[in-house]
Amino acid sequence: MRLCNGRRALIARFACCNLGPLGRVAAVLFFCFTVFYIRFRSTSNGSTLENSLRIDLALDARHCILAGMSKSFWAIIAVIIVIFGGILLFNNHKANAPSSSSSMATNHVEGEGNTGITLVEYGDYQCPYCGQFYPIVKAVQEKYNTQIHFQFRNLPLLQVHQNAFAAARAAEAADMQGKFWQMHDMLYENQNSWAQSSTPENAFAQYAGQLGLDVNKFKQDAASSKVNDVINADIAAFLKTGNDESTPTFFLDGKKIQPGYSVQEFSKIIDAQIASKHKS
Repeated sequence: MRLCNGRRALIARFACCNLGPLGRVAAVLFFCFTVFYIRFRSTSNGSTLENSLRIDLALDARHCILAGMSKSFWAIIAVIIVIFGGILLFNNHKANAPSSSSSMATNHVEGEGNTGITLVEYGDYQCPYCGQFYPIVKAVQEKYNTQIHFQFRNLPLLQVHQNAFAAARAAEAADMQGKFWQMHDMLYENQNSWAQSSTPENAFAQYAGQLGLDVNKFKQDAASSKVNDVINADIAAFLKTGNDESTPTFFLDGKKIQPGYSVQEFSKIIDAQIASKHKS
């Protein structure tokens, strides 16, 4: 028993020495392993008394180490946890933030624009209000086709429309095969079919096939960083206007307008702008 007590004192002395925080953690793990190992050995050989004493020694050492950990040690652990959590949150925010690449905003334009006037829509393919405006805007384009340019840019509202960005990807991927406006129209005309789908990409691939696109290339382009960057460039361009993110948002020659749900409401605003151009 004297020998056993001597070992116990030696281990306790080692455990309570001036180990750094990491050293203490390592020591705790070591002695936990030791306890496990001794218990395992006790089932196969050695006397019950001897194994019991070995276990007591290891447990005493572990308890001494834990007791030697000061409040400052636990404060350090808490700070490390907070810093690590902050890094995770920052990385998550960074992953969802608009890209900082040098990609230019999109330039999807229709119409002859003889008056030099441009109507820009920032839209979200999943937005139900954009869906309601779609046939109206289409009629406005046809009415003023020779007089104005009509431009569409992406503004997917990810907070409320989970499939909006994927739809924007589909349109931009179609653009890489010269079919942007065809995909744009198909997305709005079939909005109810894919808006709440958990796999909207399947519908988009089907639309690509119907438009005669190379579906494999379409899928690759939709998943590319190039497409991602141009969509984020559109978002960045909108944010520079200083307006709240909402869709659809219309600008006529750079000035935000708020037309009603009719071709007539659009016409009043556009006709006034055309008249103003003629006067100047």
